[in-house]
Amino acid sequence: MNREWIIVQRLVNALDDSRSSYGKGAGKVADPRLRDLLEGIAGTHWRIADDLAGQIVETGDKVARQGNRLGLLRTFLAEKFAQISVDIDMAYASHAHKREADILRDFHAAVASIRDAGLCNRLRMGCRELERASMEISCLRTTMQLRTNPRATRAPVAVHVPTRAATSQTVARNGQHSNA
Repeated sequence: MNREWIIVQRLVNALDDSRSSYGKGAGKVADPRLRDLLEGIAGTHWRIADDLAGQIVETGDKVARQGNRLGLLRTFLAEKFAQISVDIDMAYASHAHKREADILRDFHAAVASIRDAGLCNRLRMGCRELERASMEISCLRTTMQLRTNPRATRAPVAVHVPTRAATSQTVARNGQHSNA
């Protein structure tokens, strides 16, 4: 297996790991829009990984589709973070947002380092699909943040307003005159 196919194998592993993580997360969120988006992105990752794996197989090399240990650790940490989080949906949306950014960074690096025109073209097409998915999760995450903005849901604060008698006593003590 040459260097380019090793890079592609790593991308396939990353896509398989995130697909598995999103599939598990989709079953644990309450927001139907987030659930649908996670399932949709998982499907996108499956299609891209399947296409790249097919490219590897066409050259006569073998491809592993089980992901890697780091992906299992990321999934485990995302689940634990969601369990201790105040907003489970927001925790999963934040995890997906960060994971999509990492995968996009890897895809951009792969496009820059691979010389094979056909493979580079497929990576660019996958990159476009991932950019669209990243934008969708980013927009939904922003909407969710606005919905759960602590400033908007903060309880009203009781403000102490001094009476006129208390104000005039304070002014008299300080030696200032009021025109009231």
